[in-house]
Amino acid sequence: MKRGICFCIILILASAACKKIPSEQINNYQPAITPVGTPDGDAVTKEIGTAGGSISSADGKIDVTIPSGAVTVNTQFSIQPITSNCPGGLNAYRLLPSGITFPNPVTISFKYTDEETDGSLPELLGIAFQDKSGIWYRIPSANIDTVAKTISVKAKHFTDWSKLSRLAIMPRGNLSVKIKKSLDLNVVGAPDAGTSVKPDNPTPGEDDLPPLPPPTPFNTEWYVNKEKGGNGTIGTILNGSTTTTTYTAPEKIPSPSVVAAQAQLTGFTWKAKIMGQEMVFNKVVLPKRIKITGEEKKFAVTLRYIKDTSVGIPGLRYVDSVSMIIHVSPDAKPDSVVFATDIENHAPGSLPDPFLYKGCFLHEFIPETYGTIHFTSGKGRVFRESLGSGAYNDMVEVDMANDHTAAPRWRITNGCNPGGPLTYIRGGDLNGSPIKYPDGVLKFYFPLTQSTIQTHQSYHPYISYTVQPL
Repeated sequence: MKRGICFCIILILASAACKKIPSEQINNYQPAITPVGTPDGDAVTKEIGTAGGSISSADGKIDVTIPSGAVTVNTQFSIQPITSNCPGGLNAYRLLPSGITFPNPVTISFKYTDEETDGSLPELLGIAFQDKSGIWYRIPSANIDTVAKTISVKAKHFTDWSKLSRLAIMPRGNLSVKIKKSLDLNVVGAPDAGTSVKPDNPTPGEDDLPPLPPPTPFNTEWYVNKEKGGNGTIGTILNGSTTTTTYTAPEKIPSPSVVAAQAQLTGFTWKAKIMGQEMVFNKVVLPKRIKITGEEKKFAVTLRYIKDTSVGIPGLRYVDSVSMIIHVSPDAKPDSVVFATDIENHAPGSLPDPFLYKGCFLHEFIPETYGTIHFTSGKGRVFRESLGSGAYNDMVEVDMANDHTAAPRWRITNGCNPGGPLTYIRGGDLNGSPIKYPDGVLKFYFPLTQSTIQTHQSYHPYISYTVQPL
């Protein structure tokens, strides 16, 4: 996936002097002590011998490569996904066996996705391990490969490991907001809280490691699509002294409908190893994609089946109906999904009921659990109907699944029978009822732009339907 958002990073060689992170933005450099993670998925186990080999997690997000000579006998290796309590943690794993020191270090490689770095940058990813006291330590030598989208470290022994984002706009995940609505954002980071000598450090050649503090909020300058504070077309974002800001969507959906909220941070540096080269970040702009949506469109629909009966009595009609709510996504376009809820199948009947014909024949409708139409579900799509000369209508097409159809019946009592009242049953046939639809589905249509209540005729001659925008 190519990024459609531009951001600015000034990169300087690692030999340049680094400024300290402002102390007021760190929790006094106190390391975070967190509980040990618990299993969160299927473990993978594999036997690997002296020739080396590799093992990957069941979700494919972490690979461990064991070089030749790392073990002296066949050894069971395993990867167990665990909950990540690491500050800024994205996903974590427990690697086994424990208690073994590898003479030739193994390689631990995490994969990352564009979605995981939305609101952050690949260059701000990190890898950390948790020691026995519950403190997490970031590995400065972790190498970020921005082409393969991996971040890797060397390890002499195993423990619990987590991939983390050192700085990110929160909340994480895909964000969307309706027009004229607001969304709170803030920047949270896990900056290095000084250094600590770790004799049990699992990475070779590194003894001074930065422990991670609890997630820390940062003051930033906020932009929308590179414009400070945004504007009425793309939405506005507040700038102030607080660590939390508010983005407010515009009154109309912009084009394109996805905007970038950007947090600019200056005044400190971040070091990282990118494609094998040590780099220092002197200025960071974090981009976060926000999709602007409209209000969901809803329509109240009532379908009616009305037909003169075939029992030979003029003026007697059979009636069946169903009501529902049709939902259309706010950014509806051709092939957008449409669905029905609140489907209510009404009891069938006849009009009038009871009905006395010629003073003798009393017609009484026999109640049925199911009528000629009985819908159980409905879904559809938006499609574009051509009107010629480049004009078109956006239409809503709904497919209703019909089930348990039954033809109507009447109890007829002849009160004028010379031998006394005579009762019999008529019906069961309305010239083809119960109606059959192709694949058990009835289709109906109405304009997406319909703004007033309207009645439409179905392609079925006896079914009409009323559509009312809500």
